Amino acid sequence: MGDFEHHILALDSEQVQDYGQVMRYYRKQVKHWTAEQLGELYGNLIYRHPISGRMIQLMEKNSSLPADPKRREIMARLLGIPMAMFGLETVAVLPGKSKSTLERMLLDVSKHENIDTREYAVSLDTFWDNYYTNTAEIASHDVIKRIRNIHNALPYVSSIDKNILMRLLCGFHIALANIAHDHRNYQLTMKLTDNALTLAKENSYYDLQADVLALRGHAYRSFADTFPDQANVKMVARCYTAALQDYTAITVIDNRTWPTGTPYLIGPKMSGFAVMMVALTQSLLSQESMDIKSSLTLFDEVEKKLDVARKEGGSRAIRFDIGDFHYDKACMLISSPVKSLRSPDAALEEMSLAADLTPSTFQNRYVGIYERQARMYIQKGYYPIATALAQNSLSLANQLQENLGIVRIERLYNELKASSFGNSFEVAQLGASLMKVQYPHLFDESIYVL
Repeated sequence: MGDFEHHILALDSEQVQDYGQVMRYYRKQVKHWTAEQLGELYGNLIYRHPISGRMIQLMEKNSSLPADPKRREIMARLLGIPMAMFGLETVAVLPGKSKSTLERMLLDVSKHENIDTREYAVSLDTFWDNYYTNTAEIASHDVIKRIRNIHNALPYVSSIDKNILMRLLCGFHIALANIAHDHRNYQLTMKLTDNALTLAKENSYYDLQADVLALRGHAYRSFADTFPDQANVKMVARCYTAALQDYTAITVIDNRTWPTGTPYLIGPKMSGFAVMMVALTQSLLSQESMDIKSSLTLFDEVEKKLDVARKEGGSRAIRFDIGDFHYDKACMLISSPVKSLRSPDAALEEMSLAADLTPSTFQNRYVGIYERQARMYIQKGYYPIATALAQNSLSLANQLQENLGIVRIERLYNELKASSFGNSFEVAQLGASLMKVQYPHLFDESIYVL
């Protein structure tokens, strides 16, 4: 913190009247923006059109800042001014959502009704068919209702029907855990995967065990992404290690020698997917070139499984195709915490193949493609391209309400701010777009009126 900030913070809050001086200092000395640039950013956010640089200069000269605390907070966030230095109280914004309808409904109890197992199986298949093209929240009410109905019906059915219902119950728990994961509620995800894993183990559903372990591995990796700028290195490493253990457990089940005719074994699709996740997660923990070589060797093994997986299919809870292969290989090539072990050029080639091979309907995947490409260009020092790609990713993530994608884009924004391109107008525009997504309460319609 510079001498100016220390001076301002040392003053009694009632004495700090010249907020225009604060605003001018941060615009000129910190952001290095012209009054016209700030007028364009602020005006577009508030009035949907730029305001003149002269108006910004008058605000600074006369300390005529907006009286509305929301508008003032927007200006403070644009310029990076601490709230206390701008006459505002700091309000903590917690990630995620308040207690959702999803969680409240989990505690509800329903009446027992007859179960049409064939219709329930079709419903579960339909969930997975739609999962990668639509928001899963739409299906949450139906999934919860079916779990409730199966729970209530199980005590009253024959042993044959009980096995069918148990598999359906396990499958719907996995579906619900995926929805909880999409809501960034990782504690609920863990609870639901624990329930599903217990059902799968007790009934020797090895294929569903693998589905659960894959999802829990994803939850650990997603949780690691919630740490701002990965500040807590030890916790992030623990999350990645736990994810690696879950993915490895799938390969152990798959490689075990089973008696002929053993039901519910892991199919070729999950087999290849698990090895790919082991390779990717190893790279997240890699410290030496041998670690990356090991991951590349595993990807060579995975590539041989793609054709068989395409023909024979398997788990509905995961995606494993040629587009996913190139996407995850690209991620692996830039994932090492050691900069010298990353290969952004090779990663860009793989990600270009992934984009060409990913259906346009899989919009969630494009959030990741744009975000990862931006990261690759940051590593190459091509900041304008990275900023444009981050904008594309943010626009799509906001449209799809892809919360984890927004968290990752915020990390990109922070890296861009810290770069030599950090005070550019393009990065400022990205910050303004991110502010509108993260702080929607500042942008209700009432503040757009002059």
